[in-house]
Amino acid sequence: MLAYPTRNLGDLKRPLRLIVSLLLLLVLWTPTIAQETAPTAGMRHNTPRVHALTNVRIVPSPGRMIEKGTVILRDGVIEAVGANAQIPADAYVWDYTGYTVYAGLIETYSQVGLPKQQTDEENRGRQHWNASVHPQDQAADLYQIDDDGLTALRQLGFTAAMVLPSQGIFSGSGSLIALGDGTPNDNIIQSQVAQHVRLERNRNRTYPGSLMGVVALIRQTFLDAEWHGKAHDAYTQNPTGQTMPEDNKALAALELSVQGQQPVLMAVRDEQSVLRAASVASEFNLELWIKGSGHEYRLLNLIKKTGSPVIVPVAFPRGDDLNVNTPEDALNVSLEQLRHWEAAPENPGKLAAAGIPIVLTSAGLEKASNFPDRVRQAIERGLDYDAALAAVTTTPVRMLGLSKRLGTIETGKLAYLTVTDGPLFGNNAVVRDVWIDG
Repeated sequence: MLAYPTRNLGDLKRPLRLIVSLLLLLVLWTPTIAQETAPTAGMRHNTPRVHALTNVRIVPSPGRMIEKGTVILRDGVIEAVGANAQIPADAYVWDYTGYTVYAGLIETYSQVGLPKQQTDEENRGRQHWNASVHPQDQAADLYQIDDDGLTALRQLGFTAAMVLPSQGIFSGSGSLIALGDGTPNDNIIQSQVAQHVRLERNRNRTYPGSLMGVVALIRQTFLDAEWHGKAHDAYTQNPTGQTMPEDNKALAALELSVQGQQPVLMAVRDEQSVLRAASVASEFNLELWIKGSGHEYRLLNLIKKTGSPVIVPVAFPRGDDLNVNTPEDALNVSLEQLRHWEAAPENPGKLAAAGIPIVLTSAGLEKASNFPDRVRQAIERGLDYDAALAAVTTTPVRMLGLSKRLGTIETGKLAYLTVTDGPLFGNNAVVRDVWIDG
C-alpha cells in the first residue's frame, strides 16, 4: 500500500496566494479595448474608399443628362460629378463605357427582412386591448438581413427601401433600410419613418370584422392616443391629487403622429377607402400618405383634393387573371373586371398628369422581376418617362425628407447609385451594378 506524504495547510496557502496575486497583476496590466458592436471578419482600417466611375452617361435627376462624364465617390459620398471631373490619384477606376448611371432607386413599400409572423414576445407588456393595434412595433427592431430578398430588389436597381410591418390594422412604424450586406445596424438609414395603418377588416372572426368597424377602431385609437398624451402631460405638470393615468406603449407610439410629427401611411384596398383615410387624417390633423390599390383613376379629382402622395402599385391584372378560357368561364367575368383590366396600366399616368405626387412600388407583383416591364407598360399607356424616373428617385426622398442626402447625383450627397446597360425601364435593359453607401 502506497503512502502519500502530507503537508501542513499553511504550506499550501502560500503558493496559492502567490498564484492569485500573479493572476490579478496580469489582469490589471492587460489593456482593454471597448467595442460598440461585435468585431467583423477582417481588420477594420481607415483607408479611404475612393472610386471613379468613368466614361459613363450620367442622369443626375429626371430630365437632365450628361452624355459622357465621371462620378467620383469618396468614403460613401459623391465628391464630384461632371463631364470634366478630375480623377483623384488614389481612386479605383471603373470604366463604365456604354453604361448609364442614375440615382439609386427607392422602394417605398416592402416587407423584406421582416418576419412573416410576429411572436407573442413582440406584443407582450403594456399593449393595446385589441391585438390588431400594435403601433409600438418598429421595422428597425424586427429587421434581419434577407439575402434572397435583398438580391431581388438590387437586381431591379433599388438601393434602399422603406420596410413596413404588415400585420394588424395598426401594424407599426416603418424604417428606411439600405439594401446592403452586413448587419442591420449597418443598414438602417432612418429608424422611424411613418406609422403603417391598414384599412382592412380582420378575417379571423375577431373585431373589427367589417370595414365600418375598422374605421371606427382607427378613429377611437387616435382619440385614445390624444387623450393618453394630454393625460400624461397634465399628470407630469401637477400630480398632486390626481390618479396616475394608464401607461400604454401602443398609444404612446402614436403621439408623434397625432402631433403632426410623423406621417401616417394608410394602405387601402379600393379608391373609396382613400377618401375614408383622408377623412380620418383631416379629423386628427395627420400627415397622410396613401398606399393605393391601383383603382385611383376612378376618383382622380377627389383624390387630388386630399393633397396626399400616393404609393402606386404596378401589379396590373393580366389577361390570364380573368380566367376566360371557356365560354362558361367568360360568363363569370364582370364588366367591372374587364374595364379595370383595360384601364389599370393607365392609373400611374393619370395620377401624375392630374398633379398628384406618386411613387411606384413593386409590392403586389407575383414576381418582383416583372417590375421594369410593368413600369414600361405604364409609360406606354401615358406615364411620362421623367415622371416614372422621379417616382422611384426624387419623389420618394422628398416624401421621406431626405432630399439633401439622396435622390439625385450631386456633390455632397450619399453615394447610392444604379448603373444600367441601357435606359432604365427600357426594353431588355439590365441593371449592371448598384452602389450602396459608396
